[in-house]
Amino acid sequence: DSNELLVRKHLIKNKATQVKFFPIKNSAKSAEEGQILHEQILQQVKLPFDVIILGMGDDGHTASLFPCCKELTQAMDPNNKQKCIVTKPKNAPYERISLTFSTIIKAKQLILHLRGSSKLQTFEFAMTLKDAKKMPIYAFMEQPLKIYWSP
Repeated sequence: DSNELLVRKHLIKNKATQVKFFPIKNSAKSAEEGQILHEQILQQVKLPFDVIILGMGDDGHTASLFPCCKELTQAMDPNNKQKCIVTKPKNAPYERISLTFSTIIKAKQLILHLRGSSKLQTFEFAMTLKDAKKMPIYAFMEQPLKIYWSP
């Protein structure tokens, strides 16, 4: 369940080993403490990010922005000045730290990676539903977004 592990294993190799990678997970004892620490780190980073690669869950969540989170409205606010936020999904065993929508959409290149027929069906449903509160991924579909799907 670690996106960081997947990135390190599959993407940060060969010439990409020179990349500056900023994992969200850190040594803080709570998500709230971790969010504060990550916000401080992001103050020192030259933004916007060059590339952000998003995935998507079968419920239409992306970047730990879940439809069942009470924090979703704040997290998805395009005017939110926070760079990251704690989310508490009702259907996940632990709290998460996510970049906010306002931070993500400023990336120079935004990519959505989908794998499998269920993800394609979810993506198509989100495009039909057109409701970012029920399917957060939809908000990103209204941005410049490169989509890569593999069976």
